Amino acid sequence: GKSNNGTISGAVWERLSSGLWYLDFDGTDDNVNCGDVTQMNSASTLTIKGWFNQTVLDATDNMFDKYKDGDERLLTYTYATDGLMYLCIYNVGTTYGTFDYSTVVTAGKWFHFVEVFDGTLAGNANRLKLYIDNVLQTLTFTGTIPATTANMAGFNFFLSQTSNAFNGGMALLTACSSAWTQSQVTNNRNQERHLFGV
Repeated sequence: GKSNNGTISGAVWERLSSGLWYLDFDGTDDNVNCGDVTQMNSASTLTIKGWFNQTVLDATDNMFDKYKDGDERLLTYTYATDGLMYLCIYNVGTTYGTFDYSTVVTAGKWFHFVEVFDGTLAGNANRLKLYIDNVLQTLTFTGTIPATTANMAGFNFFLSQTSNAFNGGMALLTACSSAWTQSQVTNNRNQERHLFGV
């Protein structure tokens, strides 16, 4: 509904038994260029949600990324070295939250992902939240999560990347300029879970 039509490079459409179409990424260089998603620029509130199915856990896979430079970036990825998921919100500095995602995610199984940023609140745990399958995860933080995302106008948002590409499926990705509440997360998952057999 925001006219952010993506350009698919390599990823292919596949269909679930429910009839839902999703994008399958090969883990080599597949990606989707979504253009300059403007609601991510200088945002004080933001929610990114979707369904993911990672083929192999604890791999270095970029889930999504909007990159201006090393200090101005919006990035979520999993990392092979320590087995953590990183939720990065850089605005003149490297600040992020992490957690051991393999404790709540199973390889080859769909999971509901909701990342909520609210820079109007105080404290890292209030500013950056992650829900996996409707459960609020406890994040370990590095640095102070900023009050706004960086001004990344003119720089594109990608699903996966040509390097450290995601290996697995993505479906029903949405970005909105509000910070979702727990009840909104719950309602969204309940509305969509039947499509993934969970």
